[in-house]
Formats: sequence, structure tokens, C-alpha cells
Amino acid sequence: MQFIVPKIERKLRIGPLTLEQLVYLVVGGAISFLLYHSIPLTSFIIASSLVITLTLLMAFGKIGRDSFPVFIKKAFLFALSSKIYLWKRKEISVSFAPEKKSKLKEEKEEEGLKIAQYSRLKDLSTKLETKSK
Repeated sequence: MQFIVPKIERKLRIGPLTLEQLVYLVVGGAISFLLYHSIPLTSFIIASSLVITLTLLMAFGKIGRDSFPVFIKKAFLFALSSKIYLWKRKEISVSFAPEKKSKLKEEKEEEGLKIAQYSRLKDLSTKLETKSK
């Protein structure tokens, strides 16, 4: 089961709006004001409706858990990134230096494997069954 971990973010609030929302609204209003004074009324209505829509989306829009600007940023980064990941083996040169064997190691290797004369397994099983020390 997946648990959702809450994000705790403290944003500067100015009245009911955050600073980021206020900046988006002021910039959108300024663009609309400049359009009103620079283009004819019919063009202003069309352009201003687009600007106001985009401004409201940027200030208050959410898609899923992300705000609209974050969503646009993620979509832009996704569009620019490569979609196929191919694993490429990295060539690593590994060199081993030959070890010099000491005399003790040579003597131990010559002796070979020592095998016990009798098995202690029977002794251990008897001790376990009789619970003696």
C-alpha cells in the first residue's frame, strides 16, 4: 500500500494570496493595461481574454498535485529529454599485479588439506540428545 507523504511548504502570504500568485496577477494586469492602450478595442478583447486566462491559470491552476507553472516546467523538460535509455557498458581497464608468495604460504600449500581422523559429529549429536555438557 502506498502512503502519501504530505508536503509542508511555507509560502509568504499577502492577504488571501501568496506572493507568487500576486506577482502573476500584477504582471497579467500590467500586460492587459498595455494592450488596452496600444491596440484597437476588438483586438484588445481577444488578446486580453487570452492573457487573463493564462494569468488565472498560472496563479490558481493546479494539475494533479502540481501548480500550473510546475506542470509546464515538467512538460517542457520531458519534451526536451531523450525518451529511450540505452545501457552502454563502460570500458574499465583493470590490471592486477602478481603477488609474491611468502615462504609460509608456500609451506602451507605444500602440506595440503588436513583431514581429521574421526568425525566429531557423532559426539555432538550424542551430547545434544542427552543434553549433557
